[in-house]
Amino acid sequence: MPDVSPLVTIRRLEGLGPSEDPFDYVSSRAEAGQTAEEIRMSIEATKDEQPAVEHDPGNSTNGKHVATAAFSPGDLVKTSDRGNFGTVLECRGKSVLVHFVAPDGNVADVAFDEGELTLAGGLANSDPGEPFKIHTITSEELDQGDYRVVWLVEDVMAAGQQMVIAAQLKSMKTTLAIALAIALATGRPFLGVFKVLNPVRVLVCSGESGLAAIKETASRIAYAQGDSLRGLRNLIWSSDLPRFDNPVHLQAFRDVIEQGEIGVVILDPMYFCLPGADAGNLMVVGALLRGVSQICEETKTTLIVVHHVRKSLENPHDPPELSDVSWSGTSEWARQWILLSRRRRYEPGTGQHDLWMSVGGSAGHNGLWALDIFEGVGTERSWDVSLSNPDDARNASTNAREEAKTTRKAEQLERDKRAILDAVLKLPDHRGTLSEIRTRTGRNGQAFSVALA
Repeated sequence: MPDVSPLVTIRRLEGLGPSEDPFDYVSSRAEAGQTAEEIRMSIEATKDEQPAVEHDPGNSTNGKHVATAAFSPGDLVKTSDRGNFGTVLECRGKSVLVHFVAPDGNVADVAFDEGELTLAGGLANSDPGEPFKIHTITSEELDQGDYRVVWLVEDVMAAGQQMVIAAQLKSMKTTLAIALAIALATGRPFLGVFKVLNPVRVLVCSGESGLAAIKETASRIAYAQGDSLRGLRNLIWSSDLPRFDNPVHLQAFRDVIEQGEIGVVILDPMYFCLPGADAGNLMVVGALLRGVSQICEETKTTLIVVHHVRKSLENPHDPPELSDVSWSGTSEWARQWILLSRRRRYEPGTGQHDLWMSVGGSAGHNGLWALDIFEGVGTERSWDVSLSNPDDARNASTNAREEAKTTRKAEQLERDKRAILDAVLKLPDHRGTLSEIRTRTGRNGQAFSVALA
């Protein structure tokens, strides 16, 4: 396909209806052999055939276009027909010019009626007429300012810094998030080891597991540390998650934080909160995360999101890294993290989870532990956790592999000896040459010799 990456301005052309994608329009022209300049010229040639856009003098100052009542330049908006995200460039009366970046890297500016757009994530200026300001401080003020880190969980979680808890599918993400929530709400050590220095009121919004599973997990963890689920007064729950691109949802999110005096909020899973069509767009995901982070900053709430890591890891049993986290913008946005992976495959029916837990953050904390969780199976599940040094875990794993290898060799030797005995018993008069016996066993020369020795 010819390169059409230069900017192409698309207007409401004859035959291009409101439901048609402008990127499809450009691509079809390009596939027909037109260059970007030819596409631009064809658009300009038909531009005069379209109804003129009404110009509202109230929205212009000395020829410079400013905000309409609905949108301002720089707003992140979403189209109502296809849900594409773009940035407002300028406004003329009821017409809004929006800048898009297509998935293939092409860019386009598209004119819309304001009724065809909605604000994405409430990221627009609260007051379109208020000028943007960059606030500065001197080096002396920075030096004298109180910017100390306030720890919620010692060496694991700092207040006011957004966190991601991430792991692959079915690797205890939600369970660990619940354990962290209970520790923060009660002040008891997280995983029995990490001190909670500043207990807070916690809201857990979990929309994937279901309240029945949440109740069962939370009850087990609370009971194991000497509490009851009903006694966790500083911990509240919801199965509703806000969409980060929906201003109504974000206002409800702000309201529940303020009304509940929430200190930490956990959103599980994050993908329920984001539009999937733009998961790979760093600018879109970053803008949406910035919007919800601003709410948490203004309400002095620490945000935790529960998310996935990529499926296509070279070795899924290695300790996880921040770069493994799925979707553009998430790892860049996170200021602290708890990452999980399985040290070895889960054996169904055991209830035993052998994990790596990697912790880190911008406050300078970092560490790697071997985390073993025993839950049991069936109706009598429990909660038993232990942490150990990663070197000890690796040595134990190596020793376990060597023991397993030795056991397999011994078992194979016994099978080979039994095969020789069975072969001899089936021979006439139980006698035969070594070659006859080996042929009947189906063993190779080395295995036969070792078993016969």
